[in-house]
Amino acid sequence: MGGSETLTVDNRVVAATNRDLREMIAAGQFREDLYYRLNVYPVGIPPLRDRLDDLPILVEHFLKKHSELGQNRVKQLSASLLPSMMRYEWRGNIRELENLIKRAIIKTEGETITSLELSTAEGAMVEDPAPGMNVDMNTPYKEYLSTITRHAEKTYLVQMLELCKGNVNQIAKLMDIDRKTVYRKMAEHFIDPSSYRV
Repeated sequence: MGGSETLTVDNRVVAATNRDLREMIAAGQFREDLYYRLNVYPVGIPPLRDRLDDLPILVEHFLKKHSELGQNRVKQLSASLLPSMMRYEWRGNIRELENLIKRAIIKTEGETITSLELSTAEGAMVEDPAPGMNVDMNTPYKEYLSTITRHAEKTYLVQMLELCKGNVNQIAKLMDIDRKTVYRKMAEHFIDPSSYRV
């Protein structure tokens, strides 16, 4: 700044926001010229509630990242907790999940997290209904994650069927996916939707 010599600079700017910048421009709260300077290649990252398949991978990541909080004692999350996590709204997004795992690591005495403090209207804590029924510790981790995900997906589908009384069109709308995907998922888990119709 203030120099007389021309300097060549090669840089990139990566910017992130959770606000609607176009709305802010219209309201006079964000400079339009800055928006067009930054908006070269926008990448939309969906919130956690719209990509629940990532939950097991993220849980694994945060368990490793914050393992020192439990003196590297805590190794895994009980598979039976995942269905409640899949139904949860995650209004705080990834940060909420990370803080939840950190709290659980600190409070867990054994190797397996068996309860989570999911923020509900009643302030309830979700607990493992059968803490002893976990995947064998000799199970490879990828297989363990796959087992958790399949269990959670099947539980979720059954609950949706019960809620919607077997109406696949309604389920597809609530899940924000197409009917074919719903039918395919049910076939994978050997679920017959007709048995839930009233």
